Amino acid sequence: KELAARRPKGTTSLAFLCTPTDMHVIPEEANKAAAANYSAFIFKPIGAMVEMALQKLSGGKWLRSNIWSTDEFALVDGLIVNQGPNYALAKRLQHWRAILAYSEGVPVSTNIAPSTATISVTSAVTFKWAYGGIPYFKPYEIFDQDTTNAVMTAALIYDVKCKDSAAYPANKGKKGTSVTNPLELFKYNSFHGGVWRSPYTMDSLGVTSVIIYFMGGPNLFIPVTVAVTGAVAAGVAQIVMPMIM
Repeated sequence: KELAARRPKGTTSLAFLCTPTDMHVIPEEANKAAAANYSAFIFKPIGAMVEMALQKLSGGKWLRSNIWSTDEFALVDGLIVNQGPNYALAKRLQHWRAILAYSEGVPVSTNIAPSTATISVTSAVTFKWAYGGIPYFKPYEIFDQDTTNAVMTAALIYDVKCKDSAAYPANKGKKGTSVTNPLELFKYNSFHGGVWRSPYTMDSLGVTSVIIYFMGGPNLFIPVTVAVTGAVAAGVAQIVMPMIM
């Protein structure tokens, strides 16, 4: 804050990388895509039955709908409880600093980066397992660190060098970069990795994603589930049928 105040106006910009595992105001298009992806599962009978079974098994804790909006804004709840309150607070501090600087006329690049398979994240084995299974739920994707670095660097350069970008407070009233509420600052140039358009909330996918990981991963989950279910049904039939006959 003091640095921006001491320097001539227009010579300082603020930049943060935001996490997708947070609560954000999002574009209406993303909210509609989440609704469409949620509805799309009715056209995949086996997958839909498996997911409904998991929802029932968890008492509704797993695979919760990601469709959320108010009269004014479309929203996403990407918070993951296991990341803890300190993580959420740290991200709030970033947001507050960005909003304050933006309100004072400072250009702010604060784009959402995707979930990334960094060493620090995958060193936690449960996150590694979840990351291995979550791409089953389209359009989720976990990115390599080099990919994330390249894309976010490009987004930062665009924000700082392009005077028409949403990072510049002078554009907050323009179509395509409108910021009528301070929280809308974070909805532009997002590289969220699918969180905003997912049919299910991020926090409700953890256990299910781990199950998918141990059931062969995203590509083999349904075939393995069908095979296991068939084998169990056949075994039960062999036991029960002689009793009936």
